[in-house]
Amino acid sequence: MQTTGIVRRIDELGRIVIPKELRRSMRLHEGDELEIAMEGDLMTMKKYSEMEAMRHILEDIAVSLKEFTEADVFVCDGNFVNIYEGGQKRFAEGKTISDDCLKIIRGKEIKVKSGSERISLYDGDKMNFAYQIIAPIINQGDNVGGLVLLTNHQANSLVGYVNLSVKILSSLCSK
Repeated sequence: MQTTGIVRRIDELGRIVIPKELRRSMRLHEGDELEIAMEGDLMTMKKYSEMEAMRHILEDIAVSLKEFTEADVFVCDGNFVNIYEGGQKRFAEGKTISDDCLKIIRGKEIKVKSGSERISLYDGDKMNFAYQIIAPIINQGDNVGGLVLLTNHQANSLVGYVNLSVKILSSLCSK
């Protein structure tokens, strides 16, 4: 674990301020939830991910969607690739998603990218597919993650499946 050398006091209500640099590097925003764990005298905090908490269900959905559409399937929360069902799985899972991908996921609509429009999904992404279908997963007005299909088949024929899958994933994220 890397130490920052930053020291903060706890106020009378038990609060501490997380420095701006750390919030920015962890992509923490007002209203985000943190998961706090203790091990001995060590306390850790990490951004809570509904997607990671539902990993076992998401894996089944990703496998089924891959089999049905013959596309590679990528599921992420607001920070990381949680599930990648495809050829580059060991390279993709756990990677920080790119700012371009995050921007679309934080939006409200499905985007289809092809040719020179395609974006890097994470740093070091070398996947070469003809089409990307990127869809935000929204639950109760909040973006909780994203679903991406990577395919060499005509993307427009898959948008309906992505839309249905996003609706299923959104309902599973109910708080």
